Amino acid sequence: MFKVNGAAMGSVTPATTVRKIHLRGEACDRIERIEVLRDNRVIHFHTPPEAAVTGDQIRTWKLRLEAGWGPKCGEIPLPDRTWTGSLNLASGRFLNWQPCWIDGGQKPPRLDGAQASFELISRQAQAAEMFQNGLIFTIEAASSSILSVELNGKSESLPLATLADSSRLIAYERESRQLITEVTGCPSETFPRISMPFAFAYKCRLHRLVPESEYHFDFSFEDEDAGALPCYYRSRVIQRNGQRAWSSPVWVGGEGEGTGGSERKE
Repeated sequence: MFKVNGAAMGSVTPATTVRKIHLRGEACDRIERIEVLRDNRVIHFHTPPEAAVTGDQIRTWKLRLEAGWGPKCGEIPLPDRTWTGSLNLASGRFLNWQPCWIDGGQKPPRLDGAQASFELISRQAQAAEMFQNGLIFTIEAASSSILSVELNGKSESLPLATLADSSRLIAYERESRQLITEVTGCPSETFPRISMPFAFAYKCRLHRLVPESEYHFDFSFEDEDAGALPCYYRSRVIQRNGQRAWSSPVWVGGEGEGTGGSERKE
C-alpha cells in the first residue's frame, strides 16, 4: 500500500503544501531498503532494522527453498530432475506459500498444519542460473522448533534458530560420484580434483529464515519540500537478494501532464 495524502496508487490528488506519505506491505525476502521518489528522484528512504533473534517466543518467518543447481549442459547429460520432498515442524504451523519459479510446469505445495509437501522440476539448461525454482513458505513457530527436511532421499533436522543465523546447502555428492564414474569410467578415488563430486552435485538451498520485522514495513513521513507542480510520487522496494519492485505513481496537482507525462506512459 502506497498513499499520498490518502490518495491510493494510480490516482490524482490536489496539491498541498505538506504531503503525508504512508507505506505498508511486505516483501518475499529480507528488505534492504525502501525508497520514496518524487519525479523519479529519491527524497526519502527507510531501512527496516535487522532483528536480533533472542528468546523463544513464537514468531512469523519466511523460509525460501530453492533446488536445481547441478551438472550443466555439456558436462553430464541428464534429463529434467524432479525434486520431491516435505518440510515438517516439530511445533508450529505453515501459514501460506508463494511461488518462486523461473519457468512453468511447477506444482503448488500442499500445506497441512505443521507439514508442507512439495514437488519441483529443474531443467539442466538452467543449472547455471543464479536463481532456481523454489517456494517461499510463511511459518509460525518458536526458534527452538525443529524443522525436518526430506528431499530426494536426503534427510536433515535442525532448529529454526540455526536457520535464522545462516542458510543451509544440501549437496548430493554421493550421487555425483556415481554419475561421474558412469560417464567417465573412472572410479571416484582417481578423480583429478577432490572438489569434483561437489562441483557436479545437484544442490538445494534452505535460505536464511527472515523474521517478520525484516520483510514487513509500515511507516509514514511528510514531504515538506513540495517543489514544482504537477509532480508524482512512487516507491521502490529493494530486497537483500537484489530483486526490486515498484509501486504505481500517485499524481499531485494535475492529470499527469508536464513533469510526469512521459513517466505515465510506462
